[in-house]
Amino acid sequence: MRLTFVILWVTLLSLPIVQMIKPMALEPPVLENRTLHQLPDLNRAAMATPITLMRNVSMWFNDNFGFRNTLIRLRTETNYRLGYSERLHLGPDGWLNYRDVIDTQKGRNALLSDPQLTEFADRFVALHDYLAKRDIDLLVVTVPQKDVIYPESLGRDAPHYPKPTAFTRMQDILTERFGANHIAAEPILRNLRAQNIQAFHRTDFHWTDVAGGEVARAIVNRLADLEGAPSLRWIAPLTIEQIHWAGGESQQLPLFRYVTEDSIRTNEPWRDPAQGTFDWLGVDANFNPDFPLGHDFNWQLAPGRSGLPATVIVSNSYGESFWRAGMNLHFQHLQAFRSKPWGDGTFFASVLRRIAPGTKYFIIEFHEAEMVDAGRIKWSDVTAP
Repeated sequence: MRLTFVILWVTLLSLPIVQMIKPMALEPPVLENRTLHQLPDLNRAAMATPITLMRNVSMWFNDNFGFRNTLIRLRTETNYRLGYSERLHLGPDGWLNYRDVIDTQKGRNALLSDPQLTEFADRFVALHDYLAKRDIDLLVVTVPQKDVIYPESLGRDAPHYPKPTAFTRMQDILTERFGANHIAAEPILRNLRAQNIQAFHRTDFHWTDVAGGEVARAIVNRLADLEGAPSLRWIAPLTIEQIHWAGGESQQLPLFRYVTEDSIRTNEPWRDPAQGTFDWLGVDANFNPDFPLGHDFNWQLAPGRSGLPATVIVSNSYGESFWRAGMNLHFQHLQAFRSKPWGDGTFFASVLRRIAPGTKYFIIEFHEAEMVDAGRIKWSDVTAP
């Protein structure tokens, strides 16, 4: 009996080593948002610092031992069945929300006072004034987190913040400062929900392409009103398709099977070469022409077609839905920039320097989770000569 136990124990201990050397089973990788440690070089220089070498070998082993991914999935599956995830808030009916967004980023927002929010909004006024001197009009687009539209998406352990939230108060101040040139996505998204049209994915951080398309429509129609050109308003309804998929939040849950959902997307001819041309910027060996929207681009409408004047738009990953819904088809010329970390404003200063001659409108979009970073930029410094 003892011998049997010893044999079984040694076998169990040996399996991870055997799986490393000669894999017996296929283990799909786990998304960890980091680079796993690699086996260090075992050269003479490494041998000269044995303690460092041993530590590096240990970190490599811990990241790569056999059946590690299976054990991670088993642990995550157990926690998920018990209603908990380290990375996500688990809501009912397959709703997922990033913990970092709900707990950390929205938590930072909640600490902001009304004077701070007023200061943040007034900093956008400095950007407006800079652009106005160049005959460019500014539009600010604000996007809420999905729990604003679907509060039931949060799990029981999610924090609840005072109402009205800091984001709501800042939106009110932006509306006071910019009027109709502040496009608040929230009422548009609430209207979609009221019509039983899905505004956010359950298993992804982002809104649906249909929601992004309706916000894009509001932007286009505001510019058409400013132009006094009702013929340039976006009237045609979006073409909607059903999809079944697992979004990015689901893929952050290393389960044996992803959490999937039925959702919607648009099907518009946004890349039809007969309607205009794209010039993708910063293209490198990793550029995938089937999924190009992580890159900046210039857009030129085809000759003979009517569109809104030259415009710059700076948007985050939510802005990808603008283009998939066909927003570009409504502009003569577009410069589209994928927003980088807000930081000290260096990225935005570079965008301002690249504004093409003849540009008439500048649009900046940001998400609720970016509010603190967006508000901290001193546009008076960014726009200084």
